[in-house]
Order: sequence, then C-alpha cells, then structure tokens
Amino acid sequence: MIRDFRIENHLFSPHLRNGTYGAFFEQSTQYTIDTTHTATVASSLWHIDTIKITHPILKLESEVSQVLAKMEVHGVYIDKTVLENLEQELSKIISGIESKVAQKTGETIVNLASPLQLQKLLFETMQIKPLKKTKTGWSVDEETLTILAEEHEICRDILTHRHASKLLGTYVRGLLKHINPKTKRIHTSYDTL
Repeated sequence: MIRDFRIENHLFSPHLRNGTYGAFFEQSTQYTIDTTHTATVASSLWHIDTIKITHPILKLESEVSQVLAKMEVHGVYIDKTVLENLEQELSKIISGIESKVAQKTGETIVNLASPLQLQKLLFETMQIKPLKKTKTGWSVDEETLTILAEEHEICRDILTHRHASKLLGTYVRGLLKHINPKTKRIHTSYDTL
C-alpha cells in the first residue's frame, strides 16, 4: 500500500493540519520522531510500524492516490489549436470593445481594467449617475456595472471586456503556458485534501 502521510495526518489529526507530522506520528505510534531537520523526519518515517497505523479509509485513500498519480503522469490532453483560436477570438473581442469605447467617448487611451480610469470615463466623461461610493471613489464593480448595463450600452461592453479578459488571461493563456511541448498535455497536481 502506498502511504501518504499528509492524508494520514489529516484523517487522524485534523487539528494538527498546520502542525507537524512528528506530533501526528508520536500520537499514532510508539515512536518519537526528531522533527528538527527535514531529512531526519524523512528517514524516520521509513521506520514507522505500518501495522500500527491501519484504518479502512487508508486503503481507499491509497487507491485514490494511485489513480491521481497515474492521472498526473498521463496528463490531460489539450488541443493547442483550439486554445490558440480562442486566444485570437478573445483578443479581437477585447480590442473591438476598446475601439468602440474610444470612439463613443472620444477618449483614445483608457485602460478598461483600471477602476480609477473607469470611474472618470463613466461618471465624468459619460455623465452616468453613479450608484454607490467606495473608499477610492464611485463603485465600478460587477454588481454596479450590471445594474448600469440595463440602461447604458457602454457598461454592457465593459462587462463583456472584463469577462473576455478573464477568460483570455486566466484560462486560455494560462493553459497554453502549461502545455508540455513533448506530450502536448498538461501535467498537473491533484490533491485529495
């Protein structure tokens, strides 16, 4: 059976989650472990009586850990072409909205991701009535923009810009960055805790 000491620690001593493994093993075995050095801890773990630490859930967790390990090694296939096409499509949407806002407002340089610039654009340049105030000025959060979008097309455009930017930056480019060039897969880490 493959043993995962983090899982054992979590299952039997969840209150020690941010504590030491040494404390867990001292409670679970007759051994005392010197936890002053990582190497010492690692070598101590090999000598723990595995018969003493048994529980039906450990067998299940061991099997799950084996499946997850195989998934990590095998990886998840990602069609890079699909993501590259999405990247181009989202980039066009973003630049199209930026051009549209620039045309509509006469402001050629506006960072739509900047709350301060958006405040100035919406509430000063466009004369839209603000809804709520924050520490740094008028709110331009998603909730506020969604309400304003019912009457103002520019707010709908800004929301679309935000969503497209999030998809592009976090997911599309994020995934592209992690594709292994040899396997054409993403080899991630799975954690059962």
